[in-house]
Amino acid sequence: MVWMVKENQDSLAFELLDTRNDFVFKSIFGVEQNKDLLKHFLMAIVEMDIKEIVFVDPHLEMNHADDKASILDIRVLSNDSSMINIEIKLQNHHAFPERMLMYWAKMYANQDRKRQPYSKLNKTIQIGVTDFNFLPKEHFQSKFLLTETEDQFVYSHHIEMHAEAISKFGIFQYIKSETIAMTHHPNYRVSVEIILKKNDKILLTKRSKVATVAPGVWNVPAGKVKIHEIPLNAAYRELKEETNIDVEELLEIHVRTFEGNTVSEPIYRLIYTYVADITDAQLANLHLNDEHSEYVWVTQDELNDESYNSLLSEFREILTTIF
Repeated sequence: MVWMVKENQDSLAFELLDTRNDFVFKSIFGVEQNKDLLKHFLMAIVEMDIKEIVFVDPHLEMNHADDKASILDIRVLSNDSSMINIEIKLQNHHAFPERMLMYWAKMYANQDRKRQPYSKLNKTIQIGVTDFNFLPKEHFQSKFLLTETEDQFVYSHHIEMHAEAISKFGIFQYIKSETIAMTHHPNYRVSVEIILKKNDKILLTKRSKVATVAPGVWNVPAGKVKIHEIPLNAAYRELKEETNIDVEELLEIHVRTFEGNTVSEPIYRLIYTYVADITDAQLANLHLNDEHSEYVWVTQDELNDESYNSLLSEFREILTTIF
């Protein structure tokens, strides 16, 4: 896989752009002067010895007046005549797999414009790069072929699809571009916080008086992300460790930065916020660990009680979006 080199943003006079943005991605990989970069990117994914690539018009031909227009992100032709398309998508789409299949099908059928023999059709490869998880797999890279279900032989090598879930990279590759500078901070931390919601109330937990961090403070379940752990997995882990609760799905609703201080030193934090609705069955498993002494379910109005003054204003603003 290709890793992006991250400059020290503090030394730059401009803000670094997010390479996951489709416009930025195409501006880097979809231009002639960066063909070698794109070639190495493709070889890392498709495991082919690509000697040369040629950029092809990303507009797919419409055969009928009512056909839906399709514009691919980056479409290239390799030296062995394989057609390759790369699509990058940040926001989840409920039919993303079907969308990729449609792009592959249109690209493959697009070869038949001259009514050439089927034997002249070439391999077509669809690559989807996503910043969300849509496959039940821990690893970030997946390859799909059309195979026979019993003996697993390949029906045709002309169809090949790849899914690159960049959201499953280790934590240092998962950091949002606007906080690249945090990696150069002498004491940075990546954290998660989980809002459990039941009807019109959320769960707050109180740190025990003997807790090493923030003793006696009210907060939602939260904790640090471990190295080589993505924030989503850390959120599930912290929720289980602190409350003994398993939820089916955590929804990421916010990412923010925070500069503050511990007792002895300043810190720079990147904080991922997740929310989940809890059922009665899940609530029955609620049990705090030794770091917490009590819990309470509070409404939005009850958050104004001075007991909860430890909740930061930035976090309170996030809470207004879920009530």
